[in-house]
Amino acid sequence: MKRHLGLIAVVVVILAVGSFFFYDLPEKVAVIQQTDQLVSQHKITKFKDVAVNSQTVRNLEALSTKTKISNLSDAEGGSGKQLYYVGQLGKRQAGVVVEKEMPFVWKVRSVNVW
Repeated sequence: MKRHLGLIAVVVVILAVGSFFFYDLPEKVAVIQQTDQLVSQHKITKFKDVAVNSQTVRNLEALSTKTKISNLSDAEGGSGKQLYYVGQLGKRQAGVVVEKEMPFVWKVRSVNVW
């Protein structure tokens, strides 16, 4: 019985530590996949849908279709339904806001490239 309690305690500690290090993994995966897809498709209408201003549209247009987001931060702020990330697109910085649609389903709502 004591052995089972010890095993349960170890599992609980592992889950707690794992959730601390990987708590925003679904959101980060959504940012990476959706931002990379946006750039690779290179459609002006999609750029205009998510861009926060016209300068961002021009900056997105100037990117190569092979450009990938890199150096993605942890969530910089937000709420339970929206989170803000900062990364690098080519030689420019990018801010990306994702919004929760369902549990574990996130969608890029806006992009700012400066």
